[in-house]
Amino acid sequence: MPQRSIPSSFARTLGRAGLALAALLATATLACDAVESGGASDAQMRQCKDSCDQLKFFDCNDAQEHASCFVACEQASASAIDLFVSCVQADICDPACVSDLVSDAGPPEGGGGGEGGGEGGSSGTTCAQACSDFVADGCMEPIDCSAACGLLDAGERSFVVYCEARRDGCELPPECTEVFDVDGGGEGGGAGEGGGAGEGGGAGPGDLQAQCESGCDDMITWDCVSAQQHADCRSQCAAADDASIGTFLGCLGIDPQFGGTGFCTDASCFDVFVEG
Repeated sequence: MPQRSIPSSFARTLGRAGLALAALLATATLACDAVESGGASDAQMRQCKDSCDQLKFFDCNDAQEHASCFVACEQASASAIDLFVSCVQADICDPACVSDLVSDAGPPEGGGGGEGGGEGGSSGTTCAQACSDFVADGCMEPIDCSAACGLLDAGERSFVVYCEARRDGCELPPECTEVFDVDGGGEGGGAGEGGGAGEGGGAGPGDLQAQCESGCDDMITWDCVSAQQHADCRSQCAAADDASIGTFLGCLGIDPQFGGTGFCTDASCFDVFVEG
């Protein structure tokens, strides 16, 4: 599957951080807290995450899969972690290595993505709450966190909570930085310094064409469109009327009055805007 990031105004969140959410730190330690999970020791979890890093280094997985691997390391049993580490050492890109680890870890701790249940192992915390905290601290532009989280699957929502809980100020831990595109604590513009092609980060209110182009950037950030579709999308922003742009922004969950970061799971918004 194509890599889908959560714009680091929502933690790219989300927020692929973000999953915005948007998001969604002075680099937090990769070592787990002194809390044992599934019987695994802190040393085993560190070794597990090191193996996840090896998979990413050799391009065996994308940023979202890398993030899921890190989450699983905190929830899997000690025996599953030992098998995972051995599997990676034996065959670096065997997809079964990660799938078996994630399968052993099971669903996210805390009750999943439903109302009332926590996500990502943070008791009582949901994706929308984590996103809202990220926004409240000025780490990303204001977005509709509930709508943004609604576009994510359960694993992605859990990852937003995972990253938000481990941030230091507005800085995310290393495993989250490729998924979330943080704007550096809210000082000056959105993530990606100006929202250039493929950088996302959202656009402020007022200039519909600029918001439209930023929406196109968000679509490629989330890997919803190809490079050619991204270019066609930005070209359409210059030719389309305000009503068409407004419909496109609405499809991405962007309010023209407030701006912000768009979210998508496929190319449907592009199809309606450019080809419809």
